[in-house]
Amino acid sequence: MDASFIEPYRLQVTTVRITSPKVSRRFRIVVVADLQADAIGNYEIDVLARVKAADPDLVLFAGDYIQEADPARRRKLIQQLRSAMRGAGLTGLHAAMAVQGKPIHI
Repeated sequence: MDASFIEPYRLQVTTVRITSPKVSRRFRIVVVADLQADAIGNYEIDVLARVKAADPDLVLFAGDYIQEADPARRRKLIQQLRSAMRGAGLTGLHAAMAVQGKPIHI
């Protein structure tokens, strides 16, 4: 029950500071993982606003952001997610990368 009704709306933010004498300035990386969205609503929009508020130099979308098997519905959700990203101001970043999560059959 938690996996369906609680965890999809429980944003976890972890901050890790890594220092190196090879890096002379702050470089902020935000990783967005496992949105598992079957709709783009207030929660997803709020997550993207928090990403923007972190003032990232690099955003990594680590997969599993859309949860839809139907190809037409999936394309529509991806378009909605892109629109929400633009609405949150996540355009013109130094860099953003995304990977698509794929099921692994063992």
